[in-house]
Amino acid sequence: MLPLDQIEVFGAYISPAAVVLLATGLVWLLLREVADMLGLMPRLWHPALFFAALYVILTSLVVLWILHASPG
Repeated sequence: MLPLDQIEVFGAYISPAAVVLLATGLVWLLLREVADMLGLMPRLWHPALFFAALYVILTSLVVLWILHASPG
């Protein structure tokens, strides 16, 4: 589980939520590239809305995964 206090990275303190959002963003970028390579983009009614919803879903899944993996 991520600690509730801030995480130090190169002398700067970062919120654990920022780490979760950054990790989710990397997965989201990867899925966006895969969707582009598979030709999914023209089939979407509103690509920006789809990918915004996908980001929210991925963030929720990462948070639930962290909570489930925590020992307490």
